[in-house]
Amino acid sequence: MLNAERFADDAGYRDLLAHLPPGTAAEVDEAMGQPHRRYHTRWHLGRMWRLHREQGRDAWSESLMWAIAYHDIVYEAENAPKRNEFESAACFLRAAHTGGLGLEAAARITGWILASADHLGAGTFIAPDGDPVGTWFLDLDLEPLASEAFTDNTALIREEFRHVPDEAFKHGRSAFLAGILEHPAIFRTDAAARLGWEAAARRNIVEALLPRP
Repeated sequence: MLNAERFADDAGYRDLLAHLPPGTAAEVDEAMGQPHRRYHTRWHLGRMWRLHREQGRDAWSESLMWAIAYHDIVYEAENAPKRNEFESAACFLRAAHTGGLGLEAAARITGWILASADHLGAGTFIAPDGDPVGTWFLDLDLEPLASEAFTDNTALIREEFRHVPDEAFKHGRSAFLAGILEHPAIFRTDAAARLGWEAAARRNIVEALLPRP
């Protein structure tokens, strides 16, 4: 099942690149192929794009194409908090200028990328009623919390944080997951509700936080 999903996510990634301007597609693909990446890589972007396309929200696709492609284009696990998102937003703005994207759209997408640093904290100004597209983007980025591959994803993230000692990583990861559980809603769109992501994510997180012998 998971192998089939990874295959579908790889196909989603290829479809995403096909919708990007050629120069932009090359920039994104080069970044996503960096050897230090394990979780924040091609399949993650492909999964977000695939899930979006499956929901048929085509009117939102141009903005989401840019946001998905660029929100993790800079990713270094050793960077200070939020630095990856700020540098990714800067890369996006350069590409948006070259690609002729309008200022209003570029500003909106920049806000989404910055909000992905803390989907449920700093990103709470992106609300379903005021910005349904941005909220959907954030839901898509958090969807792996609800995935059957949750444990595998955690292992991949651990590989990205190989410079962090085991106990420090466990403590940081547990604090992050416990903080997510404190929010009344992890996902905030009607599509996420229909797909059952909220309950699945909470099950995965609770299981991950259970004490191990």
